[in-house]
Amino acid sequence: MGDFFASIGNWFVENYITIIKTFGIIIIGFLFIKIILAILKRQFKKTKMEKVVQSFVLSILKFVLYLILILAVFSTLGISITGLTVVISAISLAITLALQDSLKNLVNGFIIISTKLVHEGDWVKIGDYEGSIQDVRMLYTVLKTADNKRITIPNSTIIGSQITNFNYYKTRRIDLNFDVSYDTNVDLAKDVINSVIESCETIFMDPKPSVVLSSLNNSSITFTLKIWCNSSDYWDTKWYLIDNIFNELKRNNITIPFNQLEVALVDPNKKNYVREQKLTPAENHKTKTSHSEDIIDKISHTIKKPRKAKKQSEKKDSK
Repeated sequence: MGDFFASIGNWFVENYITIIKTFGIIIIGFLFIKIILAILKRQFKKTKMEKVVQSFVLSILKFVLYLILILAVFSTLGISITGLTVVISAISLAITLALQDSLKNLVNGFIIISTKLVHEGDWVKIGDYEGSIQDVRMLYTVLKTADNKRITIPNSTIIGSQITNFNYYKTRRIDLNFDVSYDTNVDLAKDVINSVIESCETIFMDPKPSVVLSSLNNSSITFTLKIWCNSSDYWDTKWYLIDNIFNELKRNNITIPFNQLEVALVDPNKKNYVREQKLTPAENHKTKTSHSEDIIDKISHTIKKPRKAKKQSEKKDSK
C-alpha cells in the first residue's frame, strides 16, 4: 500500500509541470469561453437577429469551444488525440443515426427562423392546423388555436406543408356575398350596404369599398362586397358587417330568400275524383305480320306470276 502511494507521489513530482500546465489551460480555457460568449451575446442584442437564432448559434459555438478545450487538455497530458478523434467520430455517427429525425427538425427549425417564414403572434394555417404562433423552437413550433389548444408541430412537417400566413401583410381584404330576392330595388340595397360600411371605423376608404351586383341566380340576386382593413381588425370587421347588413336589409323590408320546404296535411276523408268506369279486355285484337313474313309473301307472289304466264304461252302453242 505504501509503495502505491509512493509511486503516485513520484508521478506528481515528475509531472508537476505538466499538471500545472493542464490546470492553467483549463482555467484559461473556461475564462476564454465565457468572455467570447459574453461578447457575442452583447453583439447579438444590438442586431435584429431572432432570439432563437442567437440561442442556436451560441449553443453550437459553446459546444465547439469546449470540445477544443478538451482536446487541448488531452494533448497536454500526452494522450493521443488521433485515437480520441476516432472514438469521437464513431460516437458522433451513432448519435447522428439515432437522432436523424431530430437533426432534420433542427435543420428545418434553423431554416424557418433564418428565412422568417413565421413570427411569434402570426395567425397561420399549416396543413390542417390553424392558430397563432406561440413559439418557434429548434425542433418544433407551437400553435395556439382559437379555442385555446396547444398544438406542437415538428419543424420538418412545417417545411413540407403549405403555410398560409394571415398576418404577413398589415392589411387584408374582406369579401362578402349577400343574396336578396329578384323584386329588390338594386339601388336601395346598395345604399343600405354602403350605409353599414360608412358606420364602421375599421374599414379603409382608400382603396374605396366596392359593392356590386355580381350574379343572377335561380331564385335570388347576389351583391358582392369587397373592403380593406387592418389584419388585426379582420374578424371584428367581418362580424360587424354580417350582423349589421343583415339587420339593415330586414329593416328596409328587403327580402333575403332561403330554401323552403312545404308540408301539407292529408285529410283521410278527402274524396278522390276518379273515373268510375273500369277498363275491360278487348274481344278482338288486330294482328300485324312480321317483317320476315312480308318478305316471304312477296317472294312467293313473284314466283307464282311467271308460272302462270308460262302456262298461258303453252296453251297458245297447242292451238
